[in-house]
Amino acid sequence: MHSHPHGGKGRRSNRLNIRNRVRPVGWIGGEGPPGALTEFDQSQTEDNKGKTMKKLIILMTAAGMLAGASYAADVSMSVDFASAYVFRGATFNDGAVVQPGLEVSGFPIPEEWGSLAIGTWANMDLSSYGGAYDTGEFSEIDYYLSYSLPVTVVDLGVTYTEYTYPNGGSADRELAVSVGKDLAGLYPSLTYNYGLDGAIEGDSYIAGGLDYGMDLSDALSASA
Repeated sequence: MHSHPHGGKGRRSNRLNIRNRVRPVGWIGGEGPPGALTEFDQSQTEDNKGKTMKKLIILMTAAGMLAGASYAADVSMSVDFASAYVFRGATFNDGAVVQPGLEVSGFPIPEEWGSLAIGTWANMDLSSYGGAYDTGEFSEIDYYLSYSLPVTVVDLGVTYTEYTYPNGGSADRELAVSVGKDLAGLYPSLTYNYGLDGAIEGDSYIAGGLDYGMDLSDALSASA
């Protein structure tokens, strides 16, 4: 089952830069999971894949340029392997998946202006989910832009996310506002998400969280 990433312990600038991933769940009820080929023709699917690859190339190129720049922006990458893709009670694939992510932060802007992060997250299906997906291909690729406001009392952030489905279907776009506070190792947070476009247009969702983290050594930490 997929577990969602969160920012590193004790790093205020990263706490709310990692977006709270929101997935549309309106398909529950027989229409099939988003990203599955239904009535979309092959030409539309290939066009979606082409646009998706262009976005990935642009983002990866920008990340490489920033990583080599003199101010040394932070570039982080992750790869999760999961036995299923489940989110908010909805099963998007009940078989094995791999979910890579890439984020660029640490842009050279004055600290009193806050901080920015851009990133992407994807889901590749290692099982076909009853023929709904092509094994070894991405069924979802998301792009996000996060801005952490320069507030000292709490961590306050705004995130714009675009969810795309290479196998067909219109993109979903969303805006989220998050607030959190580090309390002696405990990190309670609250996020309000609002759908701007696509299948989630006009929908809102509020999610609460409580994280706990501790440093085991200089190079190792644990969280729950």
